[in-house]
Amino acid sequence: LEEPVANNKKLQQPTGSGGENRLKLPTHSGVAETSQSKLFEAEKSEQGQPTSNVQTSSQPISSQPTSSQPISGQPTSNQPISSQPTSSQPMGGGRRAPDAVSAYAGFLSGATVRALLQPLDVIKIRWQLQLESISRRGDGGTYQSLPQTVGRILREEGARALWKGHVPCQVVSVLFNSVQFYTFERSGPPVRELLGGGSDFGADFVCGGISGVAAALSCHPFDTLRTRLIGQSEKNRVYSGLVHAVTHMWRSEGPRVFFQGLGPNLAMMAGQSSVHFAVYHGLRRLLNDVDGSVGSSGGDALTAGFAAGVAAKSVVYPLDVLKKRQQVRGFEAARLCFGRVQTPASRWAAAYAADMIRREGATALFKGFVPAAMKSGLVTGLTFYTYEAYVSLLVDNR
Repeated sequence: LEEPVANNKKLQQPTGSGGENRLKLPTHSGVAETSQSKLFEAEKSEQGQPTSNVQTSSQPISSQPTSSQPISGQPTSNQPISSQPTSSQPMGGGRRAPDAVSAYAGFLSGATVRALLQPLDVIKIRWQLQLESISRRGDGGTYQSLPQTVGRILREEGARALWKGHVPCQVVSVLFNSVQFYTFERSGPPVRELLGGGSDFGADFVCGGISGVAAALSCHPFDTLRTRLIGQSEKNRVYSGLVHAVTHMWRSEGPRVFFQGLGPNLAMMAGQSSVHFAVYHGLRRLLNDVDGSVGSSGGDALTAGFAAGVAAKSVVYPLDVLKKRQQVRGFEAARLCFGRVQTPASRWAAAYAADMIRREGATALFKGFVPAAMKSGLVTGLTFYTYEAYVSLLVDNR
C-alpha cells in the first residue's frame, strides 16, 4: 500500500484539524469506499498514528437537495408563481378578473358614481332637449348657462329635482357597467387570439366596442325612462313615478316606445366604449412606463379615466343629442313650460339630424356638451378607479 499512497500524495488536502490529511476520492460505490478506507489506515500506520475503524456508508450520496435548497422547477415560499398574478396587480396592469367579480365590481362602481354625479346628468339632458340656444343672447331659452341652470332648478323645483329619475338612472348605471365590464373581460382572450396577439390598443378598442353594444342593448328601455322622467316639468307633470311611467307609456304608445333612439344609442356606445377602453388602458400603460411603476394607482386611474371620458364623449356627442330627442318623441306636452316644442319630422336619425341643423343650426348637435364632457370625464375616471378598487377588494377577500 505504500506505493499507492506515495503516488496519491498529490491528492491529499489538509483538513485543518489534528494535522490529518484525507484523500478526496469519488465514493460512488462500496468498492471505492473500501479502497479509500484502506489508504487512510495505511497512511496513519506509516506516520505512527493508531489506526481506527473508518466507517463508510455503502449508500451512494443522495441526489436530493437539502432543505436549504429549493427543488428545481418549484418556487420557494417567497416567490410567487409567475403564471398567476398577485392580488396587488390592478386591472389596468393587465390582470383578468374572474367573471363574477367583474360583473359585481361593475355593479358597485356604477351605483357609487351615479349617486355622486346625477345632477350633471339632469343638467345635460335639460340642455339637450331645449330647442332654443343655451345662451344669454338672442333667443336664449329657459336655461342659459351652467350657474343659471342650477339656480333656476333649485328655485323652481327644489334640490330633489337635481336627482330626478335617479331610480332608472341607477338601473342604467349598474346594469350598463355590469354588462360592459363582464363582456370586456370575457371577450378579451378570443379577440386577442383572433388578432394574433397584436397591439393591446387594437384589442382594447375592439373589446370596448363589443361591450358597449351589449351594455346598450341591455339597458336602453331604462335609458328612455330616465330621459322622460328628467325631461318633464313639475308644472306639466305626466308621470308620478317609475311604475306609472312604465304603465302609461305602454298603454298610450306601445312597447316600441321603450326602444326609441336605439339606433343612435348603439352607434354611440360602440364608438364611445371603444375609445373609453383603448384610451384608458393606453394611458395607464404610458403612465406606468413614465414613472416605472407596475400596479394600481388611484391618481393614474383618475387621470387616464378623465381623459378617456372626455375624448370618447367628444367623438360621439351628436349621437347622444339625437338619441335624447328621439326618446321624447310624443312627450311634447310635458315640456311646454320649458319653451318651444317640436315633434320630430322623421323616425330616422339621419333625417332628424338634417332637420335639426336646418332649424337650429349645426351647433344644436352639441347642446349640453360642457356639462356632458364634465360628467363623462368624472364618471369614467371614478368608474375605472372604483372598479379597480372593488376588484382588488373582492379578489383579496375570496
